[in-house]
Amino acid sequence: MTHKSRYFLIGALVLLVAGIGVGLVAYYGTSRAAAIPSGLPDELRYVPATAELVGYVDIHTVMSSELRRQLERATAEERNGDKHKGDIHDFAGIDLETQVNHIVGYLEKIDAGAADVQSAQPAEPRREPRPRGLMLAQGTFEQAKVEQFIREHGGTMEDYHGKHLAVH
Repeated sequence: MTHKSRYFLIGALVLLVAGIGVGLVAYYGTSRAAAIPSGLPDELRYVPATAELVGYVDIHTVMSSELRRQLERATAEERNGDKHKGDIHDFAGIDLETQVNHIVGYLEKIDAGAADVQSAQPAEPRREPRPRGLMLAQGTFEQAKVEQFIREHGGTMEDYHGKHLAVH
């Protein structure tokens, strides 16, 4: 092996190792959330690629919109002074206007194969499968009231990797 070929081989090896090192630093140094466009909530990373329907609501923008003010004026006569009749605050202890910042939700496609499953007893009515979905609300909540509401309606509270989840 000549000196020229030896230097070329050593230079190529150094360049290859440096390229792999820079690639590894870039791979481990970048955030996975960087794939979400700016201006959208981080909760979108929980939406699977198979989602059939995805929704996002910025509550503060909706609550301060002119459309909402017009709807409030139009429905004021129907309520006859009972401002919070049927309000979610009375129902679940959540004040939508002040406690919720934004909501992200999705529904997955219903599995057509699950609808064709025959039940063990023919007298049982056939149940249609429910779509799977998730709704994430970001805001400041009274945790005790929300947990009590979920338990009263058949849900459970679970811990998952340090996060507190309500499952229904």
